[in-house]
Amino acid sequence: MLKKYLLIFIFGLSLFSCNRSLKVINLENSNEQQFYYFANGHLSKDKYAFKTIKKDGKIAGEIVRASDANVWSGIATELVKPVQIKDGNRFTMDVLMDHLGSFSFKLEDSKDGGSNSTISVKNTRINEWETLVFDFSNAIFGNPSYNKITLFVDLNKKPTGKDEITYFANIRQIPNEYKKVINGKKEDAIKIVVLGSSTAAGTGPKDSKNAWVNRYRRKVIRSNGYNEVINLAVGGYTTYQLLPSNAKLKANRPKPDIAHNVTKAISFNPDAVIINLPSNDVSSGYSIKEQLDNYTQITNALDANKIPYWISTTQGRNMSKEKRKLQKIMKDSTETRYGRHTLDFWKGFANWNGTIKKKFNSGDGVHMNDIAHKYLMEEVWNKDILGYVLDKRKGIVRKDSAYTSPLKYKDYHLVWQDEFNDDTLKTKNWSYELGNGCPNLCGWGNNEKVWYKKENAVVKDGNLIITAKKDNKHKGYWSSSRIKTSEKVNFNFGRIDVRAKLPKTRGLWPAIWLLGQNISEKGWPYCGELDIMEEVGHIPFRVRGTTIFNDATKNTQYIGEKYELRYSNFSDDFHVFSIVWDEKGIKYLVDNKKYYDKTYKELNIDKDNNPFFKPFFMILNCAVGGNLPGNPDYTSRFPQTFKIDYVRYFKENRVRYYPKVVKKVAKMPKKDKVWVYLMAGQSNMEGNGQIMPQDTIPNPRLITINTKGEWVILKEPINLNFPWYRKLDCGRSFGNELLKKVPKDVTVAMISTAVGGSSVNQWLDDSEFRTMHLWSNITKMIGKAKKVGIIKGMIWHQGETDAKPEMFATYTTKLNTLFTKIRKECGNKNMPIVVGELGDFGVDRPDWKKFNKILEKYAKKNDNIEIVKTSDLKTMGDNVHFNNVSLRILGKRYADLMPIK
Repeated sequence: MLKKYLLIFIFGLSLFSCNRSLKVINLENSNEQQFYYFANGHLSKDKYAFKTIKKDGKIAGEIVRASDANVWSGIATELVKPVQIKDGNRFTMDVLMDHLGSFSFKLEDSKDGGSNSTISVKNTRINEWETLVFDFSNAIFGNPSYNKITLFVDLNKKPTGKDEITYFANIRQIPNEYKKVINGKKEDAIKIVVLGSSTAAGTGPKDSKNAWVNRYRRKVIRSNGYNEVINLAVGGYTTYQLLPSNAKLKANRPKPDIAHNVTKAISFNPDAVIINLPSNDVSSGYSIKEQLDNYTQITNALDANKIPYWISTTQGRNMSKEKRKLQKIMKDSTETRYGRHTLDFWKGFANWNGTIKKKFNSGDGVHMNDIAHKYLMEEVWNKDILGYVLDKRKGIVRKDSAYTSPLKYKDYHLVWQDEFNDDTLKTKNWSYELGNGCPNLCGWGNNEKVWYKKENAVVKDGNLIITAKKDNKHKGYWSSSRIKTSEKVNFNFGRIDVRAKLPKTRGLWPAIWLLGQNISEKGWPYCGELDIMEEVGHIPFRVRGTTIFNDATKNTQYIGEKYELRYSNFSDDFHVFSIVWDEKGIKYLVDNKKYYDKTYKELNIDKDNNPFFKPFFMILNCAVGGNLPGNPDYTSRFPQTFKIDYVRYFKENRVRYYPKVVKKVAKMPKKDKVWVYLMAGQSNMEGNGQIMPQDTIPNPRLITINTKGEWVILKEPINLNFPWYRKLDCGRSFGNELLKKVPKDVTVAMISTAVGGSSVNQWLDDSEFRTMHLWSNITKMIGKAKKVGIIKGMIWHQGETDAKPEMFATYTTKLNTLFTKIRKECGNKNMPIVVGELGDFGVDRPDWKKFNKILEKYAKKNDNIEIVKTSDLKTMGDNVHFNNVSLRILGKRYADLMPIK
């Protein structure tokens, strides 16, 4: 096999050294070809000149990479005769290196609009000549010409600490041997010119074919082989170099580069222009006004020639705090001025403080790496510039249609909704948050300039209308409304649809969002936050969905994505903003189009402390001012309205996890052969686990009662009180274990009355909770049970709601009162009750530990009370509820302690 490879390699050498190849440079004539060093540490071009020597019979160029060279050090030369890619896109070079590494060949300075491009190849021999092949066929599209070549040794790698010598010879261009077939129609061809600096020029990626312009060019040409992307970008350039050639010059400022400025771009008669200037203006000390004035001159020239353009925002850069602040101001100004023709090269790439995110940093704190350039290209591609140009040619004007979501989804139930069809806000669903957040949370934690008031929210014509307007009472403030469902409607997994029409003006911040119901206990961001929709009013075509939490490393994370309408603004019509949220992760949608989807594992959320496993409440508000949108300015117009048509909450239909057939009991056994056991308490008894096939295997001696009052063969879920909340409990496991102890002619009947989140007070006073009166319900079910059998006992798990110091003194008294009432209702004053401890889960919760001690002490003092230990059981991930395995174990432990009488 080795011999075979060797023959192929030798054949390759003979092919590439044939007479038909074209010599790119002439090393024999030192006057003709002058290389120079750059970024080479102590061997800079002023201290060390390029040399040619005779090496093993070849006239070779010598490259000495200094021990302290920069990672992008190398040599470069201007070509006497330009390289024409139409003559061939493959090059060969003889190379001799004193170590195993890489050799990079870069083509650049294309005056006819091609882009710079670099190919890197690894050597396979040490201190021996070998021929390396540099294939640009997948890196360069079209037929550009190049006037300069640059050579690198070990590009983007740190020096070894010693001077290293490499030799090269015989740089040749291999002619193309076939005529390329071009797809597409020439009459549909689109020409795009790119202006800018280093990011557009391709600096940052290790491989130039990964630069965003090169990636974009490939996609554009695949769309139509006659399309062109002409790249005039030059590293280090600012808005000044891009000014029109006839621009009035300023002292101490760069002159327009007539070969790379907007005038040159216009000379190509392009269909569109893209401008990408990431940070050089700010780093050079140019003011925001200077930059915007320069952009005005540049875009005026394009407008005069009716050429559409797209302009990128600034980028993150590791420079001084003051300059980073200016970068963000310029980014916001660009978005405000150019709207949907802005390319967002900031969000997602920059940290909150304006530096480059580590995963996107090429290593120098200035430029972005290969991965970042992939996403930059996607940002540009998603603007559909080609579609815009073709529509413009055909005179087509498009708009984004309004959207209404359905009332039904496959595998989901509609469980709660507010259609805002009444005359006033339903206070059973919503409560108001009023004021400016002071004294505890002035500015609502976001430096908002708003006073929230009741009167700014009205229900009219089937919509909730929140109005933002100037506040006459508080100087420098605006008024608006903020409402929430806290303590009234909770959301925990499922699908939420909110249909809304958004406002449009600078300084507004409408939002549809969820906060963890335990925020008062845990605080933010430990409670978790789900931003279903946020908009800043000066970018009315864009919304964002964001997941906010503390990750496994205890760092606050803001993970999300934007969604943009292609043609219209969200202020033009109603659209539906949604999340789909389950045990695996969260999806964000607009008009039922998913635009972001992450699992908890991808988010790096601590699986043992996941806030998104717990109940959340909703907030609807329209903030004015604040960290995200900035404050209103002279362009802002008030009043503005945020209209909400409806809020709908769907829960996943768990019947897909278990057989749909419900088998009725054909003939009930005799009354004394039906032993009934009640299940009561809150969520761990109600059921919070995932139902699996093993939980649905029927046993004819295990029965329950359905919502129609019919006795049926038991399978999980047992608790049918809430159709949207049917999950695994411990009842089936308890029943099956108990059947091993009871006489073989006995049928065990399980009746669940548990309601998640309930307190002992709510059980005692029969208050309505989650649409149910708890005491009335359990007495009703006891009545049904007594008709068919004998109530033998109850299993109880409750206390997560009551495990608070202020409840400790009275809890067992109230619990004993409740148990006495239940026993009396059942007609058995000595009925055994087995009580489960709260889970430990390895979390330091002194209140829960003390609560468990209180339960243990209560059981010791009372006959017919037993305590189930739970310290070794595992959580489902929220440190409140038991997981599937633990629920099944819990059921068996209840059965072990239940007396058989």
